[in-house]
Amino acid sequence: MDIQVGAGVDTYITGGTYTDNTGVLTLTDNGGTVVTIDGNWNHLESAAIAANVITFTSNTGQTSTVTVDAMTGGTFDLSTGTITSVGSGTLSDITLGTDFVTGVTESNNVITVTKNGGAGTDLTIDAITGLGYDGDWGLSGTSTGVSAPAVELPFITGATLDLATGTLDLVINGGLENTISIAGFSTTNSDTFVTGTTVDYSGATLDRNDGNSVNLTSEQTLRVTRTGTGTIFTVAPADYKAVHVEYTITEGTAARSGFFTAIFHNSSVEYSDFSTVDIGSFSVSTELSADSSGNVIFTGAAGAVVIANTRAVAI
Repeated sequence: MDIQVGAGVDTYITGGTYTDNTGVLTLTDNGGTVVTIDGNWNHLESAAIAANVITFTSNTGQTSTVTVDAMTGGTFDLSTGTITSVGSGTLSDITLGTDFVTGVTESNNVITVTKNGGAGTDLTIDAITGLGYDGDWGLSGTSTGVSAPAVELPFITGATLDLATGTLDLVINGGLENTISIAGFSTTNSDTFVTGTTVDYSGATLDRNDGNSVNLTSEQTLRVTRTGTGTIFTVAPADYKAVHVEYTITEGTAARSGFFTAIFHNSSVEYSDFSTVDIGSFSVSTELSADSSGNVIFTGAAGAVVIANTRAVAI
């Protein structure tokens, strides 16, 4: 196209069209002249991707492709810790090894840590797992990894009143604490009061400060406790014909409850024991028995404890 300059007239483009699929450009100037430019102008028309392949399409319908190296998926093997990759191009598997934790469980104060390779590690928690009254002025407990022995407690187990000084002395279990003395009681005998009490199967005897005693006759049920083999209690066969015993026996996780009875007559003894089935297992044979001398005897391991509520039948 020529651009003419003269007589004050400029030639210039007033319009044009471009045909996309042919690449032909048509221009029209102000003088009505049409100029066609066939440049085969190819340019990118669109692009699409499928399965890691990008397809480019030009305006004339020509296509070209580019393959992209990439991971499209994978699998994981827990036992080996290996990630296997899926895709195109140069890909490598990833190995995590067999030393990472896949599970943690706890049972009876033991934590078990399991790894993907199958190895497990047990971690024991050191702790006191139980605490209770041992029935004999103290505490007893169970534990894992630490010692939980029986602990004696400073209970008041007795008292004595000294009338000469008007002092009441309170006795502490096992001498764990010093005797507590309380002064200020009357030193005269103007008041009559009980200074002590004795309880047996026939009743209770109240000792008074004036030297007299008051007997309260009534059949009594006494509670006694013993740890390990030995005599639980003794009655005089001349005074008592029979004994009835409701008992429990414990040793660690083992336990039993029952009813024991014995009859004493003419230097002979007969007894029987009715009990529950054992919970758990005792380490040695554990039982109650009686002899003709009026002894009720407990046989068991050194750590076995019997608690017995006993009643003696008087003649």
